[in-house]
Amino acid sequence: TIPEMITVGAQAQIARLSPHLEEVSARLTFTLEGEDKTWCCLGLDRYYQSVGLWKEAERCCQQALNISREELGEHHLSTAFSLNNTAMLYCATGHYGKAEPLSKEALEITQNNLGRYHPATAKNMRNLAGIYRAMGQYRTAEPLLVEALKITQEQLGEYHLETAESLSNLAALCIEIDRFEEAEPLLLKALEISKIELGEHHSVTARNLGKLAGIYHSLERYEEAEPL
Repeated sequence: TIPEMITVGAQAQIARLSPHLEEVSARLTFTLEGEDKTWCCLGLDRYYQSVGLWKEAERCCQQALNISREELGEHHLSTAFSLNNTAMLYCATGHYGKAEPLSKEALEITQNNLGRYHPATAKNMRNLAGIYRAMGQYRTAEPLLVEALKITQEQLGEYHLETAESLSNLAALCIEIDRFEEAEPLLLKALEISKIELGEHHSVTARNLGKLAGIYHSLERYEEAEPL
């Protein structure tokens, strides 16, 4: 039940549990089945990232990936999930050369298992595009983000949170290359979805508000930016 985004309030509770999670991940994974084999490692990774313990997070990511490869197989979806987690950690810490091949491998496994037009494939496309964005390779990132948006819209609908994430990611790329007029409608739609699905006071809604304010600031529309 450890969430992807760990709040300050949850950190103390997870800290108390972490020795038990470490024990399971180190010695007892043989008793677990399927994707449960890696979840203690992945939960610890989320916790360690939330408190800035990057070396510990990397250890847990690598441990999850090793377990998945050895016990579930090189081409299992759990292996793709662990590859992606490790890639995102390396991207967050600026190790893009390590992140890119892992993310590409995760995308290939997901695509082979679920197909080109599955929402999970779209999510991996967004993640790989995020690495290319961080590397400044915008021309490589953009078609991945456009395709990911098309997949989520067609498979999940216009008002799904995954669609909102695809809209927000594409808008972020447009902002980074100064295409503010293209970014604005994308972000307005993402913001509308996050307000409907998550509420006015959710962190994702706040993130979209901040990005939209950044657009208005860049366009010198300061009176619109300030209340956001």
